[in-house]
Amino acid sequence: MDKNKFIDEVLIKKLNAKHVVVGNDFRFGHKRIGDVKLLKSYGHDRGIEVTIVSLIEILGKKISSTNIRELLILGKISEANSILGKPFSIQGKIIHGEKSLP
Repeated sequence: MDKNKFIDEVLIKKLNAKHVVVGNDFRFGHKRIGDVKLLKSYGHDRGIEVTIVSLIEILGKKISSTNIRELLILGKISEANSILGKPFSIQGKIIHGEKSLP
């Protein structure tokens, strides 16, 4: 998706974003051509406030949502918990299907 279309279609129309917080290495759009500088200026023109946060490293390893997801996929819950600073949890709505009668 084009970088500008990502902002217009996803952030504005779909998410109704008013404030976005991203890391200073955030990239988006087709071929990851959009960067934080573009997001900040293009977002400003459309009423989206952008906060850019510095990267955090633990033991020389960059902490990111991608890194945390990889740990969870690998079943390394304790490591993910230590990075998150709290136990990992999932929330959702239970939708009951057809139940068998005895």
